[in-house]
Amino acid sequence: MAVMKAGRRTVGTLVFSMLVVALSAAPGVASARLRPLRNDYLSALSRATRTGDVSAKRQMRVGVAVGHPNPTGEDAFLASLYDPGSPRYHQFLTPSAYAKRFGVTRASIRAVRRWVAGSGLHVAYQSRARDYLILQGTARQVERLTHTTLGTYRYAGASFIANDRPPRIPAKLPVFSVLGLNTYQHFHTMHTEGVAASATHAAPSAAPSIGSRTPQQLWNIYEQPPEHTGQGVSVAILGEGATDSVIKDLHTFDQKNGFPQVPVSVVHTPTNAKFDDTSGNGEWNIDMQAIHGMAPGITKEVLYFAPSLADTDLVGSTATWVNDPTGPPIMNASLGECEVSPLNPVLNQQAFYPINGNENQQATPVSQGLSNSSEPAQGMLLKQAVIEGRTFFASSGDAGSSCAAIYPALNGVLNEGVPLTEDPADSPYAVGVGGTVLYADSNLPSAGRLLEYAWTHSGGNASPFITAPDYQHGVTNLNRTCVSDPSGAPSNAGQLCRGVPDVAALSGDVISNGYTIVSDGEESSGGGTSLSSPLWAGMWARVVGTAPAGTTGYGFANEAIYKIAKDPARYRRSFFDVTVGSNGLNAAQTGYDYVTGFGTPN
Repeated sequence: MAVMKAGRRTVGTLVFSMLVVALSAAPGVASARLRPLRNDYLSALSRATRTGDVSAKRQMRVGVAVGHPNPTGEDAFLASLYDPGSPRYHQFLTPSAYAKRFGVTRASIRAVRRWVAGSGLHVAYQSRARDYLILQGTARQVERLTHTTLGTYRYAGASFIANDRPPRIPAKLPVFSVLGLNTYQHFHTMHTEGVAASATHAAPSAAPSIGSRTPQQLWNIYEQPPEHTGQGVSVAILGEGATDSVIKDLHTFDQKNGFPQVPVSVVHTPTNAKFDDTSGNGEWNIDMQAIHGMAPGITKEVLYFAPSLADTDLVGSTATWVNDPTGPPIMNASLGECEVSPLNPVLNQQAFYPINGNENQQATPVSQGLSNSSEPAQGMLLKQAVIEGRTFFASSGDAGSSCAAIYPALNGVLNEGVPLTEDPADSPYAVGVGGTVLYADSNLPSAGRLLEYAWTHSGGNASPFITAPDYQHGVTNLNRTCVSDPSGAPSNAGQLCRGVPDVAALSGDVISNGYTIVSDGEESSGGGTSLSSPLWAGMWARVVGTAPAGTTGYGFANEAIYKIAKDPARYRRSFFDVTVGSNGLNAAQTGYDYVTGFGTPN
């Protein structure tokens, strides 16, 4: 079964078409020399108030994404890797083989680097496939590179910097995105954290157990095989900031649960930045402890950490993972950004963005004029991961049938009524994970499931823009079609669109249900789809650990998940079908639904 057939519009072909559109749209003689990158500009910036100029000496990091020379061939190769009838079936590439076969040519990257050098910016990072660069320098140098002016702005109480027009670059360069020109948009974490409910450790009761679940209880409820605990498998986490405290908390968690102390490695991108932010510690605690809790036999956890939640930085850390020859086959990302098209007029109408039903509010955020700037570059990298046989798990979000569209990035439980999805969970090359509320029948380690229903704020919907991958075709209830492609063109209008999530696991309800963790040395409780995703990453590590020695493994998890789920008998054996609850616009149903995907694992 193929992920994508040759000819379908994927990230590679989309990037190519965006370049063609941009070239044809550039007016006059200037189009022969420079072309605009229209998706790298806040086109609704007029809603914000300009408050001044950016200091010419302000230090900045920007990312440059470079298109691959043969996207059609890359798509065809990827399809063959997941076609059981192909001689290439599961013959996954190493990072070096990928770079040689599909990476940016050395001539192209030399031309890109000459362009960068002309502005005085320094290349702080370059991916192995030569398709992503992180540049460092001053605001003046960034303006010189992109032919824009950077200003300071204020909107809805938030101050930020932004470029006043689309960046323009030499027309002959295969660059398709410049990330980091505005500080308004960035990833947000999904975690919720609170005090662990004491009921977890209370005596058994006939009443439902509503406290935080322990790893041992989840092993039993989700029917995890005791003989397979992730032996020989490593798992990666995408995050940012400082790591000493969260590693210490992981070791305390291991001690409390009687687990072997799992080794932790940290990989920084770029290496010369400061990694001192601790605001995300709650998130990384949930990720690290959920993964090891569900797979206590893994060999290590590897933290691919950026210096901030900026698109520029986190895309760089993803590039480091997919290009790491010894990198783990699994990565978790409990992070997200709202999916929005830069050119689709439907989504730029204020009426499409009601906030609490108040028509007098300025409902359309500035960001709605711009697709999150990480999406095209991140999609290119995640496709590489699939070609290498790796799996990227991502939280589907905590905003129900909408997305966290109001910036600065909110980390809260809300449903804004905007029927969109969260990126990167909506990528065809990621496993999007939704959330459930789980009541057990006792507080013992051997507790069973009493009730599991869809969490009201489990992120889930159909993307209006991203064409569904082949593996999502032929799935009952997965039937919504696209409005346009991400560039605003009607090329895929009427075609099946990507549905999110793919699967689900415990998220809790924030109030009385979650997962027991250690935070700052003290017992606490974690929840949200920030919990659901790493739980699945840990459970998938158990699966990966069963791959026969000498094989290349099972590859991208969604290929296996959908193949199993399309077989009614195997589906009943492998999944608990969540049929109760909703996330706003979407109700849980028999089989697939836009709240919990195929459900939770057995």
